[in-house]
Amino acid sequence: MRGKIWLVILLLILMITVTILPVVASISEDECLGPYKKSTTIDLFQTCDTCTFVNISSIRLPNQTIMGFNTSMAKDGITFTSTFSTTDLTGRYYYNVVGDKDNNLNAETLCFTVTSTGFEFTSANSLMYVALLALFIFLLVSIIIGVGKLPANKTRDEEGTIIGASNLKYLRPVFYMVGWAILGGVFFLASNIALAYLGTAMFGNLLFIIYKVLMWSMLPGIVLWLVWIFVQLMQDKEMRNLIERGIPVDGKP
Repeated sequence: MRGKIWLVILLLILMITVTILPVVASISEDECLGPYKKSTTIDLFQTCDTCTFVNISSIRLPNQTIMGFNTSMAKDGITFTSTFSTTDLTGRYYYNVVGDKDNNLNAETLCFTVTSTGFEFTSANSLMYVALLALFIFLLVSIIIGVGKLPANKTRDEEGTIIGASNLKYLRPVFYMVGWAILGGVFFLASNIALAYLGTAMFGNLLFIIYKVLMWSMLPGIVLWLVWIFVQLMQDKEMRNLIERGIPVDGKP
């Protein structure tokens, strides 16, 4: 039963990875302003050494909606700035500016990016995140395989009488706890990548909630783990004493 649960979790992680990889692979590193944090007011700017004015005519949002802006940018030397606060969507924004460069009306399209965290993800560090995600998945699979090879029950003879117990069985809960922590790391990395690149924060927030649940559940899990080990040690000690005294020990396999 436990093996099936781990298999389902592993398949879920692989599905998340397959979903995220194409997004990361499509990242381009154009020269855009930002990234800026979602739902904050940002400063847009343009430089022009011969302009007397620069206006923002329109802004295209990540969902391809065109906003008619038609706002004059404030001039400070050769720098023109304007504030913009409609940053509820994550992704890339394009704004069109018009100015009288060299006494001629010139238009130019500039861009800026908005992410849920405001953190800059380039192709390099994005691939590093994906590499860490793949490493965590590899470790998780290795732990699942390793746990399956460890003894789980007491050693019995052909008649079902207990004749001993291997101390290796105590490694199983250790591996379970390490696997649980690695699983939390997988969801943490996946949530950060999803929040940075997916068009909606819903999927990334869901992954982050799962990560928090996994991490908070480790606290009572560690206590139960220590209690289980203590009880098992006492039971095994009592069983060994009975076996050394020649008293047969029976029980359910």
